[in-house]
Parts: sequence; structure tokens; C-alpha cells
Amino acid sequence: MIRPWKQGRIFYISYRLQFGDVSFGVSVNDAQKSVPLNYILKGKMQYEQKSMKIKELFSGQATQIEGEVTVRGWIRNHRKQKNMGFIELYDGSCFKSLQLVYTAEQDADGKLKGLRNGACIEVTGIVQPGFQKELIELNVKDVLLLGDCTEDYPLQPKRHSIEFLRENAYLRPRTRLFQAVFRVRSVAAQAIHTYFTERGFLYVNTPLITANDAEGAGNTFTVTTLDIADVKSGDKKDF
Repeated sequence: MIRPWKQGRIFYISYRLQFGDVSFGVSVNDAQKSVPLNYILKGKMQYEQKSMKIKELFSGQATQIEGEVTVRGWIRNHRKQKNMGFIELYDGSCFKSLQLVYTAEQDADGKLKGLRNGACIEVTGIVQPGFQKELIELNVKDVLLLGDCTEDYPLQPKRHSIEFLRENAYLRPRTRLFQAVFRVRSVAAQAIHTYFTERGFLYVNTPLITANDAEGAGNTFTVTTLDIADVKSGDKKDF
């Protein structure tokens, strides 16, 4: 999605990417020349290089060995050693994560070791066979930080309780547990909808009956398993 606006003699364009928004300015002179938008994007942005989903990389890994690819995602775990480092990267396209490998020589300025769990990055590297034959890994050539993360990022590389995830509900989709739950629910819902659609049924959004009482909505009607006369008289209560 592209959103333009003007401030002074500069036109600004906000370009929505998969992992966030990027904004840049275009001078009025360029705008008056009717410069094609794809030319402006190509000249002003670093995101023209097509990235590959981790799911696609794993599904065609036999043909990707020794090839150069670009992937984007979030850091799930970062293990730092004296001579090298390992980054576990995931993008939500599949349940597995991709291991990124870099050496101390590649990280002479220390930027790679400074990457924290939860940060969003774009990585270009060479696909290599992993330690296990059925897995692959990516030898890092270049890393671009798309979104940094603080040291107190709640999701650390350990098992978290359901109670903890309930307190950090906005991060639940990043955990393996809820990624598995959402995938099962997605397949089940699609199968149910397909079954009834093929048989001529229509999907209708009916009102939801919940226990939440917001803005007096609970006074609209009563749902009970008791005789309605007993409920009105107040002799019995459901709970």
C-alpha cells in the first residue's frame, strides 16, 4: 500500500512492506517530471531484491544448495560463540526455523552479535547443507536490520506458560504453540466451510452470546436453562 503526502517542496511516500512501513521523500522537481513510481521506488529503496519465504526454501532445498537467497523474518534465538554465531530465523510461513551462520571475521564491527531476540532482519546468504542431512542452513553474507528489539523482550528461547502468554497476548502468534493451534484451526475451519459450501449452504454471521456485559447489553435478553417463570420470580438462579 502506498500513501503519498506533501510537506514544503518535498513529496513523501509511505510504502507498506510485510514487516513495517518505510517512508522516503521525492523532490518536487522529480514529481513535476512525472517520474514513474516504480523508478522512484527502485532508486530510493533497498527492497527491490525479491526475498524468499522460509517455507519455499525448505520445500525446494535440493535445488537451492550453493545458491544465494534473501530471506526476512524475526530472530527466535541467537547463540553467540567466540569464533562464530548462530541465529534461528522464522517468518511465520512454516513451523520450522532457518539457521543462519556467521563467523567472527564477518562480524568485525560487532553488529551481528548485537542483534537481539525478536528483532526483524533481512538476510542474504549462501545455502549450505546443515549438520543433519535433511536440514539446510544459510551462511550469512549481508544483514539488514528492519526492526530492532529491546533487551527485555518477553519471549526468550525457553518454554512459557499459558498464563504468561495470556499476559502478553499480542506476542502469542510468535510462539510455536499458538502457531500450531492457528494452523489446525485454519485447516479445520476451511474444511468445514468447504463441506457446506459444496452442498449449497450459506455462511451467515449470527449474533454472539457471551458472558461479557458491556454497556448494559446483558439487560437486552436473558439466556437460562431454568424455567423462565422461576427466573422472573427470583426463586432460582443459574449461578
